[in-house]
Amino acid sequence: MSEAYHKVKLLLGECRGVYIPQHFVEDFNLYEFNIEPESWAVEICKEGPEHEDYWDAWQDILDNAKHQDNEGHTWRLHQDGDLFLVREDMTEEEWNDHFGL
Repeated sequence: MSEAYHKVKLLLGECRGVYIPQHFVEDFNLYEFNIEPESWAVEICKEGPEHEDYWDAWQDILDNAKHQDNEGHTWRLHQDGDLFLVREDMTEEEWNDHFGL
């Protein structure tokens, strides 16, 4: 198994469809991702995909969320169908190896 597979974690499967943002803000400890649970983006995502700003709010979360693990690595959210947690130090080669590009 390549090193790339140790730098990617599946958080939510694409089977959740348009509800991935809503499930993320409801099911995860947002403080672990440096996200304020009372932020406008979280409140909108909790309302679901019917809210007109749902996708803008989700993009704000994707752009700003980060997680620091116990070993000092920083992880970011990445959605490509599924929602992944991806280590920030992942190289382009590792990215292409994992995501098949």
